[in-house]
Amino acid sequence: MPKNKTVLIFDFDGTFYTGKDIFSLLPEFVEKNRRQFLPQLTDRQYEKICKECPEWLNTINGSETVKLLISLKEKYPRYKISIEDFWNWQNENPYPLKFDKKQLIKPKFIKKLCEKFPVYIVSNSAPTHIKHHMKTLKLNPDWFDEIISNHFEEKDRTKQHYYEDILRAENTLPQNAYVFGDSVENDLIPAEKIGINTYFIEDVREIKKIIKKLKLKF
Repeated sequence: MPKNKTVLIFDFDGTFYTGKDIFSLLPEFVEKNRRQFLPQLTDRQYEKICKECPEWLNTINGSETVKLLISLKEKYPRYKISIEDFWNWQNENPYPLKFDKKQLIKPKFIKKLCEKFPVYIVSNSAPTHIKHHMKTLKLNPDWFDEIISNHFEEKDRTKQHYYEDILRAENTLPQNAYVFGDSVENDLIPAEKIGINTYFIEDVREIKKIIKKLKLKF
């Protein structure tokens, strides 16, 4: 059976919507809720971490928070530090975003892509966050073959194993898959390591132009 099926894989945050102020509400939100990322620590243990690891109080990005949690887990092996606790908190508390209406993905365009090709979302954000903001973008989760949220598994915190799973599920070769994302480290490098085509997105309006240049008929 030929393995030439075209597969499209998108990041979500900063890819389906772009703009300079989209994450402007995030620092205050994280600062207000940071203590809840480590719910099993006593106040005394938490204060110790804040004092000895001041970078904890300055980390905003979700993937960077995970990296730091793993580091803290190694540094304080007797403390109950869990990546799963942070992931669960994220899933119950969608991050606030500030959309630029001029830089939102067009629902009709995405729907047409989903009707023609297998289309996946692979995101570092929690499922609740993604589905919450998909409503604003007027995207129907059912259009996509799958919406995957990175669980930051310690054996592989990257998106690479999710990309590999998609290739196997679709029975296609890496050169027939395309990843679109706004982070070289989180979205593109894991795909490039297994030979998938990658496209860095700074402005959501670039996606349609790239698809046209690829001459993918839909």
